[in-house]
Amino acid sequence: MLSHGQVLAVLEELAPRAGAEPGDEPCYEIMNGDNCNRLAICAEPTERHLYLAASDGADFVITHHAWHGEGEDVVRSKGISIYRLHSAWDLAPDGNAATLARMMGLTDLLLNDGCFTGLTGLSLRALLERCQRIIGRSVLPYYGDLSVAVRTVGIIPGSGFMSVFRRHWESLKINGCDTIVSGDLSHTALRYAQEEGLNLIDLGHSGMAKPGLAHLAYLLRCRLLALGCEVDFYDEILMASHYTAWSLPRQEEGTQNDAPQGVVLPFPR
Repeated sequence: MLSHGQVLAVLEELAPRAGAEPGDEPCYEIMNGDNCNRLAICAEPTERHLYLAASDGADFVITHHAWHGEGEDVVRSKGISIYRLHSAWDLAPDGNAATLARMMGLTDLLLNDGCFTGLTGLSLRALLERCQRIIGRSVLPYYGDLSVAVRTVGIIPGSGFMSVFRRHWESLKINGCDTIVSGDLSHTALRYAQEEGLNLIDLGHSGMAKPGLAHLAYLLRCRLLALGCEVDFYDEILMASHYTAWSLPRQEEGTQNDAPQGVVLPFPR
């Protein structure tokens, strides 16, 4: 039986606290006891995941995002502790953004101001299809000409297409990026991409974390299994269905019959 301290010591090696965004250091969402018989990892501490953890016998759950009391009855009755990593694992050398970049085949990776950049020789179409395979989604929102060659890709973890992250878009543009990969595609991001000639790929807020969290589960399994602790990974991700007959950046210029490149088809029903 492991103690929390032993697990957290391994996590500190993999996702150093010092690498987290200020004010977003790893922390307990809730702590029930100090023993770890079985570990579960997920992006979202949803009620489904917490009931599944309880069913599997996991008493320590590592999450990417915060817990808001989902499944509190089973969390308390089964003595489950929840520990959030978030940006410490987003920006770690083998963390979410780095794992995603390597799976995309990017080279010459650099981390600057919370964003990874890397090089590729793929077309936007090929890069988009590779992203679909990586996160297991057949439909991804994007903006750009699918036939163009991509050279430098910037990755912003999480909700990087929200307007509050505009300084990251500008920084990546200055550093030569022609394509940005992130989540939560916004109207402002689309307008910026149109004005600056950028390509955008939206993997979804939780979708961006999926490959890196699966990798974290593998690393912890390798480290902890010999110590008698099993590790599970729950890969459900939260992503909305998308349907649009026109592009927001062009809505004031035409009608639904003027759909430009970048139209996203609906999920199959």
